[in-house]
Amino acid sequence: MALSIACKKFVLRKYSICKRGFWGRQQMDEGETEKKYDMEMKDFDDRVRRLEIQSLWYKDLYAKAVDEQENMRKRLSKEIENAPSYAITKFAKEMLEVGDNLSRALENTKEEDINKDPEKTLKDLLEGVTMTKDILKGVYDKFHISEYCPIGEKFNPSLHEVTLEYEDKNKQTGSIGKVFANGFKIKDRILRVAKVGVVKN
Repeated sequence: MALSIACKKFVLRKYSICKRGFWGRQQMDEGETEKKYDMEMKDFDDRVRRLEIQSLWYKDLYAKAVDEQENMRKRLSKEIENAPSYAITKFAKEMLEVGDNLSRALENTKEEDINKDPEKTLKDLLEGVTMTKDILKGVYDKFHISEYCPIGEKFNPSLHEVTLEYEDKNKQTGSIGKVFANGFKIKDRILRVAKVGVVKN
């Protein structure tokens, strides 16, 4: 009986020790798990903050790119809008010299000079006009503008405009016998068709 009681006490003591050991380890495991969870949450929060900062940076970069693209679009739209108005600026500047020469020719042709020496005045005026025409031809050459006179050619609606039809037995029907205004081209493109009289027998 005494041995049985002693065995029972021994078993209970061992059970108590084991029980304390189990729950102690369990409490330690729970503490470590909670600590690990806190560390993981802290790391997660840090990553979230970094991503938020990165997201704001990309958002700002995108907004700047959109603004720059919009500004570029407005500039290009303005340039396209103004292009027809300013496309001939260079040509117009060259034409100013032609206008200046015409003005000088007229200014130098005074009424008293005409009355005093009409022949000299007419000669000077002719020289001034000839010089102006040469300057004009130089401008045409610079901008690849060529003049053509289709006298004697066969009528071509792409190059000529009929302003008169007339009979002429000495010329072939459908040929151009008179030219009222020469035609002009820019390189191979028609700038103005020639205004002509066509023979019709």
